[in-house]
Amino acid sequence: MDTKKDEFAATLFSEWLPSFCEPREGAEPEGFVRKNLDALSEFDAHWFVRAFKAGYVHEAGGFFTSDMAKAKEQILWVDSWIERPRKIHLWLEPVITVGALARMIDMHHWPQSQVGLQSKAPWPFDLMGYDADRDTELVAGEVKKSKREADRLIAEMTGFGAIPPLEQEPTNKDVRNAYKKVVGIRKTWPRLFWAVGPDGYENLFEVVRADDPWGFSLDPVSPERLRFPVPPRSPLRPRAPRSEGQSGTDGRHPD
Repeated sequence: MDTKKDEFAATLFSEWLPSFCEPREGAEPEGFVRKNLDALSEFDAHWFVRAFKAGYVHEAGGFFTSDMAKAKEQILWVDSWIERPRKIHLWLEPVITVGALARMIDMHHWPQSQVGLQSKAPWPFDLMGYDADRDTELVAGEVKKSKREADRLIAEMTGFGAIPPLEQEPTNKDVRNAYKKVVGIRKTWPRLFWAVGPDGYENLFEVVRADDPWGFSLDPVSPERLRFPVPPRSPLRPRAPRSEGQSGTDGRHPD
């Protein structure tokens, strides 16, 4: 019996790979590293295929876009100019992202016209849910390829949300990435933050603002809260004073 991974692979080789390879010198479908498919779960394959077949995303040249996308998603990448054919790899995070878009529509009843891939420039988030005006951001989603990366992102964001904005971004790449999510939240103040990992791993948080211009907490809530329409924002919460010497992320994170 064919699985959704089989269906994903069949469409990959018949449609997406040829489309991706055509404009790229030295790239041929035969160069695809099939072992990459081992990391793709049945769950994520199912939801990606669902997004594609339902018309929630559209493919052109190996790139995928949605109606409200602020940028395109690329599920394949190609390396070495020397080898022929060039090796082509599957990029797991965009696959999960496209699947999460389908889950918002099918499982949580979001109108297709109010969800999109990628946030507004400078694109801090992978996935967005918008109000009826199709501009106000209600849900900000971020995807990581492993549970460990998703958990670390949440921990870093929680620390940065409790302190004032930094004068300089952290130098560590992963920590800087988390800080940019915090900057993105402080710019548009979505009601919910959705951290998504592989194989259905997810954590949903309400973004609860403090009674100052920058502070917020990420309060864990049930995934049911993602159901459209999202509940109103909670009242401002008094910010707890930081005692002298209190630990926390402050931009001096070790590299």
